[in-house]
Amino acid sequence: MPESPSAAGTAVRPGVDGGAIVDSHCHAWERWPYPPPVPDEDSRGTVESYLNPNAHCPVCGKPVYFYRSPFDGRVFFDDVGWPWPKHGCTDNGRQPRRLMRDSPEARAPRLVPQWRLEGWRPLLSARAYASADGQRLTGDFGDRFFEVRVGRAEKIDINGPVLMRVVRPYLFEITFLHSTPRGAQERRTSAFNPKIASVGEDVITQAALGDPAASYQVGAFILWKLDDPERARPYLEIAGDAGLFDALIDLAVLGLLSA
Repeated sequence: MPESPSAAGTAVRPGVDGGAIVDSHCHAWERWPYPPPVPDEDSRGTVESYLNPNAHCPVCGKPVYFYRSPFDGRVFFDDVGWPWPKHGCTDNGRQPRRLMRDSPEARAPRLVPQWRLEGWRPLLSARAYASADGQRLTGDFGDRFFEVRVGRAEKIDINGPVLMRVVRPYLFEITFLHSTPRGAQERRTSAFNPKIASVGEDVITQAALGDPAASYQVGAFILWKLDDPERARPYLEIAGDAGLFDALIDLAVLGLLSA
């Protein structure tokens, strides 16, 4: 390390003779100008994200859901969950209207939201963990703690609302908002219980779409490997309705067992 001159003109070695070099200054930029980008402006937000389920449209006064993204994007939704219908008479620059408790809009009862009628529930305290075979997602779903696996092709954004619903036993559907500096995009994907992971992601994905052959593979695994006949039945019935002989045999076995 080079020596630095002291006030008396003699050489002082920083860190050895008690001397020190201090460089204190400040800069401010709207965007970080140097590599590596810190923070990563494409994946890390700058404000707190939240979803307000009790907002009202600042134009028409109707009840809406107001979402603020980590990048300060603002969106009004008529309902949450797929397909995330946006409220038509608002723009991104408005704030939700705050109503007095005795206003007509505030007193109007809110119907059971469509997303709940369709089986969607929020995944609370969601956490995502990357792994070589896909993303693991954990959280509180209803009154239980859940862990599900998401396919390698999808990355769940847990900085915004995440909703999940049961499709069939061990099989789920997830919808969420993927936020970037350019806005919030609606996403939907399938997920599954890690217990059936050995069936294979491609087979599980096809079973989620109702493919009979894939449904039979999943159902047979649940029936014979997991010894869970009741949860296997919906998959076997899909395959049996398509005329798959092996599925019909397994359903006949289930009938004998339950007789």
